[in-house]
Amino acid sequence: MSRTSKTEEVYTSRALRLMERLEREEGLLWQDDPVRSCKIIASWRAEWGKSTWRQYKASLVFFMEQFGPKAAVDFLQRCDTGVCRKAARYTSARKAKQFRAEDLATLLHTLSDRDARWDRLLGLWLVAARATGLRPGEWEHAYIDDEGNLVVRNAKHTNQRGNGETRTLGLHALPESTKKGLVSFLDLLKQEMDDGLPFENIYTSCRHRLKNIVLQLWPGRTKLPSLYSCRHHLCADLKGARLPLVEIAAVMGHATDQTASEH
Repeated sequence: MSRTSKTEEVYTSRALRLMERLEREEGLLWQDDPVRSCKIIASWRAEWGKSTWRQYKASLVFFMEQFGPKAAVDFLQRCDTGVCRKAARYTSARKAKQFRAEDLATLLHTLSDRDARWDRLLGLWLVAARATGLRPGEWEHAYIDDEGNLVVRNAKHTNQRGNGETRTLGLHALPESTKKGLVSFLDLLKQEMDDGLPFENIYTSCRHRLKNIVLQLWPGRTKLPSLYSCRHHLCADLKGARLPLVEIAAVMGHATDQTASEH
């Protein structure tokens, strides 16, 4: 069956978008190793449905027939839909309300073994978020004060949804390694923003990177950890430690202890 020129344009455009993601997330130019590039992209099938992978596969095959080696085409032709996503999309319904210690350890080990664009920052973010319970967006303006406390601008201060404009979290009880990781995260985040990257772009890139990794690690799970899972889990830990709800509300930036109780 012959393709129209329009179809070929769509295939090329779609393949190039996948190559851009490959470079952004894995730090790999497809031209440097086309076969490995195709293997990495094929490993993302766990996050896609069968029809999506069929479209991507057709685009990649066409692209490699034009610009890549036959070995890349042969590999793609062998990639079926067997490992494609069967559950619902990675929506809030699939995000876990806890972040188990073994899962965090697996993620941090996986990130340390890889060298993609956002892996180091993401690993430090997970450590910092698990220790403090900050909402992801609250890190943009967070800083360490002269007394070594973490000062946070409450994300839901508007409409009386937060417990004031800022909250201050003492870090003295944290393990020294965790405190160092938190400081390193803030330093690296500030460096990225000083280099001109908007926080929202940084957050989106890290969130997508985490999503891709957890879908690869645990494709059969119905609930998968996210950056927000760190916050949920810390709140559960504080309740388990039988802290007064008013103190939990203060740590989490809730306006009332009723919020801490409900969520």
